Amino acid sequence: MVKNLTGKMVIAEGALFDGKIKKADEIEVYGCLKGTVSADKVEIGADGSCIGNIRANTASLSGTYDGNLVSAEVVIKGSAQVNGTIKYHSLQMDRGAELNCRLTKMKKGLSDEPEASEASD
Repeated sequence: MVKNLTGKMVIAEGALFDGKIKKADEIEVYGCLKGTVSADKVEIGADGSCIGNIRANTASLSGTYDGNLVSAEVVIKGSAQVNGTIKYHSLQMDRGAELNCRLTKMKKGLSDEPEASEASD
């Protein structure tokens, strides 16, 4: 019998994760994440930070992000500070967010975009 295991990875405030995360269901970042991420859902909390490449179906940014993000649905909260590039299908941005990045709307689905590790220019 095969079970569909689901779970959440949480990088707590004060913690540092440096590496690669593949095929995760959900990742919440309240500390610091450096590396490459492939997940269904990624959330960077207001005090969290991420440096690296992210590929996710849904990404919610409240903290600091610097890298290349490819996501079908992106939500950028007013407390976010974003640098790098974002490829998205649907984008929602709150007033007050600081963006210093290139935004590109995807014409096709997420499956047609390169993996996060290939997304850097």
